[in-house]
Amino acid sequence: EGLEAIYTWVDTVPVSRPKRNIQRDFADGSLLAQIIHYYLPKSQKSLVQTHNYIETMNKDKKLNNWDQLNKKVICKFNGL
Repeated sequence: EGLEAIYTWVDTVPVSRPKRNIQRDFADGSLLAQIIHYYLPKSQKSLVQTHNYIETMNKDKKLNNWDQLNKKVICKFNGL
């Protein structure tokens, strides 16, 4: 039930690739960046430059995406 709800919710957001396996799909951080960008108010969309998050299977590039997402975006939400 919980996983189905997540799949249903993700389907409501226009992302660059279809979901197949939620853990793998989000492993590189690029889909989360797209989802955050989608939900941000227009005045804050520049926080997430989606073209900077590379869809990849490379571990180092995945870590780079997540590091960038944490340092430039997620840290801005502390205290909200």
